[in-house]
Amino acid sequence: MPLNMSLVQSNYRGVTERMTITAMLFVAYCTGNIAGPHFFRCGEAPHYSTALSTIMICYALMVVLALTLRFYLQWFNAKRSREEGIEGSARLGGMVPDGKLPETVEKNDVAATVADAQLAALDYADFTDWEVVGFRYRM
Repeated sequence: MPLNMSLVQSNYRGVTERMTITAMLFVAYCTGNIAGPHFFRCGEAPHYSTALSTIMICYALMVVLALTLRFYLQWFNAKRSREEGIEGSARLGGMVPDGKLPETVEKNDVAATVADAQLAALDYADFTDWEVVGFRYRM
């Protein structure tokens, strides 16, 4: 759960999007905690084969989903780099200087872009990670 929460905080930009994803993750976590004990059948004591099978299936599914997410985020980062023409950075978190990059910044230099950009008050609004130039997902 702590790792999932850290991924949400680092991979989603925008307060509304972040809070929505956090709420969805919390509901899924609570649902699992409510459903989990029902797999421990009294008649199967002390081995609880149904519960053990369910736990193993959930762990296998978790590994598959984590690897799928990794490859999807890696593909999406590469796609955004091709489309934007710059190498973004998960560390910098992107920027929105009037919705476009300054013309004077050299290609593939996001640090200089962030330093040279003239950010307006609108730039700190509730933009999502899809709307922010230079934003890349952490893996």
